[in-house]
Amino acid sequence: MSISFILLLIFVLASAITGHVTYAQTSVTTVTVGPHPGGVAYDSGKGEIFVTNCGGSTVSVISDASNTVVATVNVGDNPFGLAYDASKGEIFVANFVNNSVAVISDSSNAVIATISVGSFPFGVVYDSGKGEIFVANSGNNTVSVISDANNRIVATVNVGSYPAGVAYDPEKGEVFVTNHLSGTVSIISDSSNSVVETVSVGSFPLDIAYDSSNQEMYVANAGNDTVSVISDTNNTVIDTISVGIYPVGVAYDSGKGEIFVVDDGYSSYAYNNTVSVISDNNNTVVGTVFVGVDPVGDAYDSGKGEVFVANSIVASNGNGTVSIISDSSPLVTSIITNTSVSISTSPSSSNAQLERNLYIIAGSCVIVVVAALLIIQKKHALDIVRRGMAAH
Repeated sequence: MSISFILLLIFVLASAITGHVTYAQTSVTTVTVGPHPGGVAYDSGKGEIFVTNCGGSTVSVISDASNTVVATVNVGDNPFGLAYDASKGEIFVANFVNNSVAVISDSSNAVIATISVGSFPFGVVYDSGKGEIFVANSGNNTVSVISDANNRIVATVNVGSYPAGVAYDPEKGEVFVTNHLSGTVSIISDSSNSVVETVSVGSFPLDIAYDSSNQEMYVANAGNDTVSVISDTNNTVIDTISVGIYPVGVAYDSGKGEIFVVDDGYSSYAYNNTVSVISDNNNTVVGTVFVGVDPVGDAYDSGKGEVFVANSIVASNGNGTVSIISDSSPLVTSIITNTSVSISTSPSSSNAQLERNLYIIAGSCVIVVVAALLIIQKKHALDIVRRGMAAH
C-alpha cells in the first residue's frame, strides 16, 4: 500500500447517549490548533497546554488563562507523544517519522535540543524520581531512556510488540508501557532500567494513566472497548471497566478522583466522539461527555480543574481543535451538533480490528500511516489502513 492509496476518511459524531448520567461541560471552550492534533500535555509551571499537531511538524501552546494559542513551535515531522519535565521546565516531544525527540524550553517556546531515539517514537513520560524521560519506540519494540541532565540516552529497554503508551508510577519507581500488538503492559524498574514484570490486559492496549490516589494504572484497550485497572501493589489486573467504543486516550483528574477516557468511537465506520468519565471510588462510568470530531488524546490541567481533549479531524481551514471540559458540573452540554457521515473506504474483513485501532492512534497523519504500514509489513503481520490527508 502506498501514499496514493491513503484517502481522507470522513466521519461522524454519533448521537447515541448512554443510560448512565451524562457528565458536565458548563464552561466548554473549543480552541483551534494545527493539523491533526494528537498528544496533549499540561505544563504546571506556566499554566499552559502543549498539543502536538501530528498532521504537520508543530506544537501548539495554549494558555489556560485565556484558552488561546500563544505560541506555535516547529519540531520534527508528525509529532505525537509528549511529556512535561517539571524540574527543567521543558517539554519532550516524540517526532514519529524522524526517530527523534525535540526538547522545548517553556521559557522561550523554542526547541533547544533534538535527540535521536529508536524507530517511530510514540508515547513519552517523565520520571520525576530519576530526572529521566522514557520514550516508547513503536517501530523496534524498545523504550529509550533519556537523562534530562544532558539530553542523552542512558539506556534502551526491550519491551513487547508495538509499544505505545507510557506512564510513570512514583510510588514504585516504575514505568508502565502498553504493548499494542501483544495485549500486555511491560513494567520497567527505573533503578535497573529492565522489565520486572509483564501484565496481560485487554485487546490492543494504547494509552495508560497513573491514579496517584489509589496507586493504580488505567489502561485503554482499544480492541475490546474496556479499561483495565492494574494495582501496583501486586501488578495484577483488579478490574475491567466497559467504556465507549475504541478508547484511545486516558487522563487522571486528581482533583475529582476521576479518569477521563477518550472514546474515538469507531464502529461501522462512524464515530461518536465522546469521553467516558470513570470514578476511581468504584471503577464505574459516571458520565459521558461529547467533544469534537475524532478525539485522540487528553490531559488534565490541575490548576484549572479542566481536561483538554485533542480532536484530530481538520476543519475547513485545515486545522484541528482542542475541547476543554470543566470537571465541576453534572449537567450535559454538547460542543457541536451530532451528525453522521459515511466513510469512503473500508478495510479488509480479516484485518479490520488491527486496522481500526492503529489508524486511530496517530490521528490521521499520512506519514504516520505509511510508517506504521512499513512496521507491520516488515513483521509480516497485517496490512493497515488509516485515514489521512496527502499533505506531503
